[in-house]
Amino acid sequence: MVLHRPAASYLAWLDLRALGLGDDPAVAILEHGRLALHCTPAPRSVSRAAASPG
Repeated sequence: MVLHRPAASYLAWLDLRALGLGDDPAVAILEHGRLALHCTPAPRSVSRAAASPG
């Protein structure tokens, strides 16, 4: 899991792709961890970082 901290906000984006929880990891986390998350597309800065090599 990777935490992407925004510059100034109370929101945070968690990159859960490496956990292999499927297309909507919020469902698995709610069922097994009893924690409700909202699944959204990654912010542009996170998408660009994931697409760039190293």
